[in-house]
Amino acid sequence: MASSGKFTPAILWRAFFILAFSVRAWAAGPSITPPSNLAQVGLPDAAEAQRILSQFRQSGIAGVYYLEFELRELPRRGEELVMRGKLWGGRNDQGAVTRIVLVDGVGAEHRFLLQIGPQATVWRWGAGRAAPL
Repeated sequence: MASSGKFTPAILWRAFFILAFSVRAWAAGPSITPPSNLAQVGLPDAAEAQRILSQFRQSGIAGVYYLEFELRELPRRGEELVMRGKLWGGRNDQGAVTRIVLVDGVGAEHRFLLQIGPQATVWRWGAGRAAPL
């Protein structure tokens, strides 16, 4: 027979563990641990900022990759929009390069080429011609 009272055994056990954890955390006091090597204190100087930016530009997926995906737009009002896509990626001497092909619900194809790096550029193909954005 189930208990109809407010304090069921499960609630009492949960309260006990929460109380025990709280008392242990309070009794232990504040933890004094040195910051990790990843913690940054203050702003980096110009040389460090350049190093961080260079490291960020070189990060990414190693090698060449290919991905097929389905992008769903779920608007608050209106119908769902589904776009199918393909994505190719790799690196060249200027940085990461990515090619994207999106096919919308009516079958229109949208093509993009992204060059990432110091001279970043995006090209969009449409109606048989290429134009940088």
